[in-house]
Amino acid sequence: MTKRYFSVYALFLPAVVLMTACGDNNSDEPIPEEPKTETISLGTLTFDPDNVWAENNTTAQVKVEGFTFSHSLSEWDTVEGFTPACQSGEGAATYTDPYRVITGEGPTGAGTPYLIGFWSSREGETFAERSCTVARTDGKPFVPEHFLVTNTSYAYYTMERGNDFTHPFTDGDWFKLTAHGIHPDGTEDTADFFLAYCNSGKATDGIVDRWAYFDLTPLGEVTGIYFTLSSSDTGEWGMNTPAYFALGDFTIQQK
Repeated sequence: MTKRYFSVYALFLPAVVLMTACGDNNSDEPIPEEPKTETISLGTLTFDPDNVWAENNTTAQVKVEGFTFSHSLSEWDTVEGFTPACQSGEGAATYTDPYRVITGEGPTGAGTPYLIGFWSSREGETFAERSCTVARTDGKPFVPEHFLVTNTSYAYYTMERGNDFTHPFTDGDWFKLTAHGIHPDGTEDTADFFLAYCNSGKATDGIVDRWAYFDLTPLGEVTGIYFTLSSSDTGEWGMNTPAYFALGDFTIQQK
C-alpha cells in the first residue's frame, strides 16, 4: 500500500491564520523570520542488491552531509544503531526481515532511503555508549528541526498480532520513541513520539502506519541526540515489543 506522511502543524493552520488576521498589526516590533532549514540527504549512500546499506555488516559509522549516525555490531554480530535502507513492500512480522517500513516505501516515495534504528537496552550511559545516536561529525552544536518517523513492519505487525513473546496491543498499550538532546553544557531535554497509543477497541487505530512529523525543536541547540524506546508490553527481561523504529527527512535549522 502507498501511504503519505502528515504534519501535525497542518491541523492548526486555520487557527494560526485567524489569529494573525485579528491581531494588532500596528506594533513597531519586527516580525521574526522563520528559521531557514536544511534536510540531510541519504542519497549519497551505497546499497546492496537487497536495498540495504552496503556497509551494514561492518563497524563503519553512517556518515552523510557532515553528520554521523551510530552503527555497530554486537558480540553476536547483530547490528545495533542505524541501518540505511530503501526497500519497497510492507514486509512481514519477523526478525529476519527488519529493514522494511509499514508504509511500504521511503518518506518521499518508492526507492527513497530511510534509517532503521535498533535500540539496545544493554547500552551504556555515556553518549558514546548509546546505541542510537546522531551528531555532527565535526562535533559542533546544531539545532534539530524534525525527523519523519514511522514503524517498521516487524514492530507494527508484532503489536497488531502478537507472537510467542508479546501480546496483541489493546486499550492502554503504547510504544514510545524518546529523543534525548544533549546541550553544550551537558544538560538534556527530551521530546517524545508515540509509535503506538491504543485507546480504542481496535489496536490498528492507534499504531502509526504512515510517515509522521516528529518535532525536535523543544530540544534546542544540541551537540548530539540519542534515542531510546519504551513500551507498555514490558516483562521481567525488559521490553517485549521489537526495539525498532524508522526515521527519514532529518531536518536542521541553519544558523
